[in-house]
Amino acid sequence: MTQGVGKMRIHLHTNDPERLLSLLRGFGAVLNQKVDDMFRHLAAHYRAIVALPVSAAISGTWNAMRLEAESLRNEGYPIQVVDTRLNSVAQGLVVLETARAAAAGAGLDEVVRIAERTRERTKIYVGVNTFKYMVRGGRVSRLKGLVAAAPDRATDFAERLEGIVGKPPEYIMEISPIVGSHAGKGALAVAVETR
Repeated sequence: MTQGVGKMRIHLHTNDPERLLSLLRGFGAVLNQKVDDMFRHLAAHYRAIVALPVSAAISGTWNAMRLEAESLRNEGYPIQVVDTRLNSVAQGLVVLETARAAAAGAGLDEVVRIAERTRERTKIYVGVNTFKYMVRGGRVSRLKGLVAAAPDRATDFAERLEGIVGKPPEYIMEISPIVGSHAGKGALAVAVETR
């Protein structure tokens, strides 16, 4: 850690960078993120990398990854960073579809095309008990924060949705702490990929 007038430089490693950055933003402005160690570690173990970070519109992670990927590409390493334009469960569907393609032997360019195509076909719908946290976090304007409703349990909702569409969900998971801090207790998100 180094410190100067009005600035502090801290070096941290985490498996949950979005949560860490969210916490740090409460103490000041985060000027940059360093992802080169992560990419270089992956580059030592894999033939190519496709990174699928949370939407560039809501996080600086995409740009930090893009810049580091450009550096590795200049060294001849095959790496692509795709803006998922999504988050949460919808981003998870893009990651899942992309991982399946890679596991089936698709090359880097094809994997990127599949990620981009899946991103365009995937939508997320969110229900919350209150918009208070989304308004407070700046995700929703005060005007839009006047209306809110959400089912209490994801499994109940999943069963009802399966009855409507005739297909069980690909997966059900707890919302991440970072999304939960913006959406609040009882939030529910459903992502749909059309084919």
